[in-house]
Amino acid sequence: ERESVLEDLDAIITSLPGPVVLVGHSLGGYLGLAHALTRPGVLAGLVLVSTGPGFRDPAAREAWNDRVRESMSGYGIEPVAAEIGFHADSMVIDRLTELTLPITMVIGGEDKAYLGANDYMERKLPHASRTTVDGARHYVMRSHPADVATAVRTVTAQLT
Repeated sequence: ERESVLEDLDAIITSLPGPVVLVGHSLGGYLGLAHALTRPGVLAGLVLVSTGPGFRDPAAREAWNDRVRESMSGYGIEPVAAEIGFHADSMVIDRLTELTLPITMVIGGEDKAYLGANDYMERKLPHASRTTVDGARHYVMRSHPADVATAVRTVTAQLT
């Protein structure tokens, strides 16, 4: 369940000396968005790597959950544990425009599953910056770590 994960994440974040910038990849970025929306002011910034804001349409959300369930079972992960990747509602996508903290997005130019989501977030978060890395796929931090490091510096530079 998302709230349980956010409580754990919050315990870690609040135990750190601030300011804290969360760098989240894929589901980690989605959870970072959810954390920033439900606990405003705790995070100083977000770096979203190959992530999206979830789904407003219930059928699209359920299709996502089915893909997560199928993917996780291929790795031998128990169905209950796979639920951490489920999207239960449209809270994040519905409230995206409420975010005012520094945000930068990094997306691989070949990450077809998330390019549209990043286009959407770029429109809804005009204060956010975006880097599209040519030739990179979903794991852009593996193939192009310097681009991700630059994105982190972009956000942290806004904190001083």
